[in-house]
Amino acid sequence: MFLLTFLPFLSVQAGELYRWVDKDGGVHVTDTPPDPSVCEDDVKSVRVPEATVSQKPQIAVYGRDACSLTRRMMSVLDRAGVSYTYEIIDNKAVAAALEKRMRASGMETKSYNLPVVDVDGRIFVRPDPVEVVNMYKYSR
Repeated sequence: MFLLTFLPFLSVQAGELYRWVDKDGGVHVTDTPPDPSVCEDDVKSVRVPEATVSQKPQIAVYGRDACSLTRRMMSVLDRAGVSYTYEIIDNKAVAAALEKRMRASGMETKSYNLPVVDVDGRIFVRPDPVEVVNMYKYSR
């Protein structure tokens, strides 16, 4: 199930993927068959159609509904036809995951402005919405 869920995000040529569990319980997924020492009963093969990968960056907006700057960011992205996900920062799990990534990037998390925008793994605090649109449109 995990493999099929994430297939659209893989950049793979059409062909087969092989999944097996090693003697230590580690799960492996490769585009080449496993070593012959792996029991054939443990190997599952999946045909993979050629995946299409978007050339546009992935964008996530972190904010709250009551924040006018968050609403403005999403409005500008919507008008420009930019695809994004919206995460509500008041969700403790969302905030914890975002703040962990911010700290890893050397950013302060004790207090920060909204919205926080992630463009392909790069985090921006209260960026200009037009700059985010430009990153989306002119990236890659």
